[in-house]
Amino acid sequence: MMTSIKKLYLVTYDLNSPGQNYSKVIDAIKIAGDGGYVSVCKSSFLICSSLQTAQEVFRKLTYGLDINDDIFITEIKQNFYYYLPEKEQLCNTIDSLLRSAYL
Repeated sequence: MMTSIKKLYLVTYDLNSPGQNYSKVIDAIKIAGDGGYVSVCKSSFLICSSLQTAQEVFRKLTYGLDINDDIFITEIKQNFYYYLPEKEQLCNTIDSLLRSAYL
């Protein structure tokens, strides 16, 4: 049995339609983040996923988005930095996702 390679993605979005359905978008993000996920900033998630391209991630998220919503998805490579003072638990979760994707 072959283990799927996990990749790390940053997903950030703006819901522009009236009556935005944040829970639907977040549920879709959780599904795409089959290797784990964490909200790093408002409307931004770091996900560890077996999906191999940003476009595949987008396809998983489309059911939670409206036609007027904006979304940006990028793969996070090993050259990154984050600064989250006073958010030790969030940093621990991010470190765990990074280990899942790169170790």
